Amino acid sequence: MPLDYSKPSIIKFLKENYEQEKDQRVGWFLANKETLIKHATLTEKHKGYRVDDIRRAPIEICMPVVTVDHKTSAVNRRKKVPIDGPVLGVDKSKSITTNQLVPSRNPVMLPVEPTVSKILYEELPVGGRSQYLNARKRKIPDEKYYFCETSTNVISWQWKDSAFHRQPPKYGRRAVMMRECSRSGPQPDPKHYKQPDREDLCLK
Repeated sequence: MPLDYSKPSIIKFLKENYEQEKDQRVGWFLANKETLIKHATLTEKHKGYRVDDIRRAPIEICMPVVTVDHKTSAVNRRKKVPIDGPVLGVDKSKSITTNQLVPSRNPVMLPVEPTVSKILYEELPVGGRSQYLNARKRKIPDEKYYFCETSTNVISWQWKDSAFHRQPPKYGRRAVMMRECSRSGPQPDPKHYKQPDREDLCLK
């Protein structure tokens, strides 16, 4: 049952317990006063850290790893095309040193054939910019660049020199898709799946 705080005897009992607990707390504090003051005093030196220093700390930990990765990538990085000698693996007629049609000092793209560049100066609809771009689009990357410049060109780079001769598919995919797509999707059931009507049953 809960205590009745209105009784004088209960009030006296609680007051004596409060005083007793207070004396115990004060005695414990006086007994451990020096230890408490020692641990409560800040003994470490102020390092003067700022907010920017705290944010920079986790970044500086990762910097050695980034430096090692940068050195490794520098070793494995693709080198630039040499400009003081012929390019290995390229036809002599397409060499950087023997080619006089390339105005830049470090060219990337092979010179355009005169027959293709002539399309720009012909009259429409035979010539013009669109016809020139269509003619250039039909050429493979090997015929337009000295080296593989993009990651997409890696798939088909120098495929003519491969032992596995590649060729376009013999059959087009459009007719197959048009024929198969007509069968897909919701379609009515065949006639032999249809249930006979009552009139047909009666006639039989």
